[in-house]
Amino acid sequence: MHIMNEIDLSNHIYITSQNSLEEYCQKVKQSSYICLDTEFIRENTYYPILCLIQCLDEKGNLAIIDPLPENLDLDPFKDILFDLNITKVFHACRQDIEIFYNIFGKVPTPLFDTQVSAMVCGYGDCAGYETLVRTMLKRRLDKSSRFSDWSQRPLNKKQIKYALADVIHLKDIYEKLLKDAKKRCSWIKEEMDLLTNDLTYKVDIDSAWQRIKVRQPAPDQFMYVLQKIAKWREEQAINENIPRQFIIRDDVIAKLATVDLNQIDYVNHINVSHRVKTAFIPFAKQIIKESYEPKIKVIRPKTPKQLKFSKDCLEMMKLLLKIKATKHRVAERLIASSDTLKKLCAGKKDISVLQGWRKEVFGDDAVRMLNNQVGLQLNRRKIEVVDIEK
Repeated sequence: MHIMNEIDLSNHIYITSQNSLEEYCQKVKQSSYICLDTEFIRENTYYPILCLIQCLDEKGNLAIIDPLPENLDLDPFKDILFDLNITKVFHACRQDIEIFYNIFGKVPTPLFDTQVSAMVCGYGDCAGYETLVRTMLKRRLDKSSRFSDWSQRPLNKKQIKYALADVIHLKDIYEKLLKDAKKRCSWIKEEMDLLTNDLTYKVDIDSAWQRIKVRQPAPDQFMYVLQKIAKWREEQAINENIPRQFIIRDDVIAKLATVDLNQIDYVNHINVSHRVKTAFIPFAKQIIKESYEPKIKVIRPKTPKQLKFSKDCLEMMKLLLKIKATKHRVAERLIASSDTLKKLCAGKKDISVLQGWRKEVFGDDAVRMLNNQVGLQLNRRKIEVVDIEK
């Protein structure tokens, strides 16, 4: 096992001009896939600031796109992202996709996420990038530049090596996974369909209150103030492009939700960003007054119905899951969560393990076991699934 230090910096292009971006993207159009990674910062903004895009295509065209120059138009790269003939390869892609969704308004397709695909192909429940580099490629990562400020220019050679290494390793992992996944392409496609759903990345300001941890059940008055102010804060954070906590903290919103009409002047002294304080104080007072009006409308958190199931049944399902996951070399966590197993034992039908590839791998035999059609038998110190004779 070795650290891949020797990355040839002469073998890539650093793109800061429109001409070089267009030339690179023209080359990529000849490839069936491109491996991508991003570097970004989001400490002081609502939306992440894209600082680098690392690219390596099927034919070995290696590049870093620097999106920070104001005169660089990313439209040629956008065409690559949405070209249906080019697979976009990422690892643990949600944050990368969120960035591109925020910039371009839709999700790049088609996608291949090496983390999810590795879990499908038997590389364990925690198929992290560093783990895959170590187990699949027998390499160790140099993560010393991990916490760099990627917005600073110029980047040093160590940062550039770090950024390029990510897509170089990613290409090798992807090509190995393609061989492992030949019989599981349909399974992987099901998982990618979930990742390419726009709703995964769309901000729902009406649900912003759910981020604030409060003890339930809470009175209607409390919930009304909490929900209205949380929504207002989310709108302001988006408009100002600053983190929501920079405007007003969660605990301050929760305190405001407890203010009664006799204490309403307390609002004048709360800790809220000076950028919005002038607008916020009259708004907060109005919301508190409204919360005491009759028949106010609040959204109640969904209380899950108490599931009735046998603990013995759940233990049998867990054991069956372990057996099936081992047999098919698929991560247990990807097949079914503990909550899903509880729903299965309670007789729920509209659950993920009874659909698609999960049904084939686990769900069919799970249902048969619930119906007393199959059982578990110890054979030569190994547990097997066997038919029950009647």
